[in-house]
Amino acid sequence: MAERRVVIVGAGMAGLAAAIDLAGQGVRVTLLEKDAQVGGKNHQKIVAGQAMDSGPTVITMRWVFEDLLGGVGLRLDDFVELKPLPIIARHAWSAEERLDLFAEEAASADAIAEFSGLAEAVRFRAFSQEARRVYHALEAAYIRAERPTMSSMSQDIGLRGLSLLAGLGPFASLWKSLGRYFHDPRLRQLFARLVEKFWKLVFEYFWSVGEKFISRSLWKFVFEYFWSFFGR
Repeated sequence: MAERRVVIVGAGMAGLAAAIDLAGQGVRVTLLEKDAQVGGKNHQKIVAGQAMDSGPTVITMRWVFEDLLGGVGLRLDDFVELKPLPIIARHAWSAEERLDLFAEEAASADAIAEFSGLAEAVRFRAFSQEARRVYHALEAAYIRAERPTMSSMSQDIGLRGLSLLAGLGPFASLWKSLGRYFHDPRLRQLFARLVEKFWKLVFEYFWSVGEKFISRSLWKFVFEYFWSFFGR
């Protein structure tokens, strides 16, 4: 059998992940990178003698790395040491307006209560609860699925999951949707930045549904129209 060879251009996180996966399947991989170090956006620079990390600030899905390395007989802990930090992000609107978000939901709720009032903390708890429900509905069907399709997702999510996604109001603006939970515009601004990628995921699901019923070109126009006005 002829040797399989692949050339991957770019040693960012995607290129590295593809190289590991393909090498584990017995493919001879050549990985090309124009910079002096690999990692793409995830790298370190020395500024005025100080090391500055760039790229991701937190790792929220350790299992992605564990599954990738585990698939080729390696362990994540043999390469890096991950240390949990109590504070996952610090936000500032002015010298006096500062808010820390914590790994523990209760600590974040207490910080929000002090920053913006008890009512906002209660709404944050409701927001977190719905976010968990949506994540669990999509985890197996979309996030962990290698090639999700409309039929596979609909089957995996079930009627309850479909109802949950529809209840999010996929064609309402992100700002308006977050207004159901956060009345303080600073919090709405903060969480809009954090959930924009998730909102796109929901849109992608409805894209996969819609293109099955009308022509792809027409649905693409409708989809992009609504996303341009309501998805941000």
